[in-house]
Amino acid sequence: MKKIVFLLALGLTACGNKHDISKVKIGMTGKQVEAIMGTPDEKVIKPVNQEWWQYGENQLIVIQTDTVKIVVPDVSVASEDIKRSFAGADSALKEIFDATKGIAR
Repeated sequence: MKKIVFLLALGLTACGNKHDISKVKIGMTGKQVEAIMGTPDEKVIKPVNQEWWQYGENQLIVIQTDTVKIVVPDVSVASEDIKRSFAGADSALKEIFDATKGIAR
């Protein structure tokens, strides 16, 4: 019985742990981020070698060419300027991607 209680308590503790995004710094590699944060809950691939890694509902890390460029600890409280710049960057990247689709490599 004691083993069951201990395992249950251990499991609940593990579930309650949050990702410590404060340890992620600009310039880190994707492998360094995964060592700290684990595998992202969602990974969105963007044009120009950019990936948006989401942890939970509110934490976002933008990685470009395997280097951390932006760390957003809580997008729900991010300023409107940051939200606009994400939208603007996404739209600009889409335009670049669309414009270069037909170019032979």
